[in-house]
Amino acid sequence: MGFCIGGHLAFRAALQADVRAAVCYYGTGIHDGKLGQDADAGSLARAREIRGELLMIFGTKDPHVPDAGRETIDRALKKSGVRYSTLLYPAEHAFYAG
Repeated sequence: MGFCIGGHLAFRAALQADVRAAVCYYGTGIHDGKLGQDADAGSLARAREIRGELLMIFGTKDPHVPDAGRETIDRALKKSGVRYSTLLYPAEHAFYAG
């Protein structure tokens, strides 16, 4: 499980064959590939490597993962055959309060 850039890292952890599930809270950079200094880390391009399940959680008003970004992620995950669910909340970025 990860939040923000950690959400992207949780997605990347799911690329490991022994990871059975990952939760990605508002994972920044998944949709455009930005991760650290990498302009495109290729995370979505590798999505078909994911064997476990993903739970993707986003705020509908998140400027870091806008509507178009969420649509990009959804299309890529569907195309790759990944088992996943998406939860949307009427919130901006970093809304989880535990």
